[in-house]
Amino acid sequence: MNKKTERNKVQKDLLKQLTNMGADTDLFKDMINKYMNLWDGVDEMEADIKKNGYKYMAISSTGKEYEKMNEYVKLLPIYIKQMQSLLHEMGITTDAVTTDKDEDAL
Repeated sequence: MNKKTERNKVQKDLLKQLTNMGADTDLFKDMINKYMNLWDGVDEMEADIKKNGYKYMAISSTGKEYEKMNEYVKLLPIYIKQMQSLLHEMGITTDAVTTDKDEDAL
């Protein structure tokens, strides 16, 4: 599955969770948009880390080569924590998730 399709499925699922909880308000929809922006950032950071590694060679202002820590290694957990916080604020937890199987049982 390509990244755009995966992203659309995640966003659709989150919006469905809000609807099932009766919380599909503009405020929470905006929070889903913020979540998806963070999701995009995480995707880009993971791709950069995969491409460049945890450390890479850089050139200092004096022209010397040195090993530099990839800044995304530190930022990635911050983004993920913020994403978890947004889900928590919206009440979307593994305890509250509904699936199509749940709807079929009704």
